Amino acid sequence: MYIFVLIFVSFVGATLLFGAFKQWQWLVNPPTEWAWFYSQSFIKKIFGKKGLLIYTYLIGFLFLAVGIAGILFFIFRLNE
Repeated sequence: MYIFVLIFVSFVGATLLFGAFKQWQWLVNPPTEWAWFYSQSFIKKIFGKKGLLIYTYLIGFLFLAVGIAGILFFIFRLNE
């Protein structure tokens, strides 16, 4: 079960990185009216578009790193 969660976390991280790189509008430039229910819009409202892009890259890298590290830990733990 844990491996599927880790794969999903890695997939979310990769999607965030790809979306930030491709400048997907819903991810890096959402309407500020959505700030009360969409975290990306809230961060854009506080830090601006450049801050949101940096945040998206950072969160994407963190998700991907945690997912890959967890998968590797799971694989090496199975080999014991």
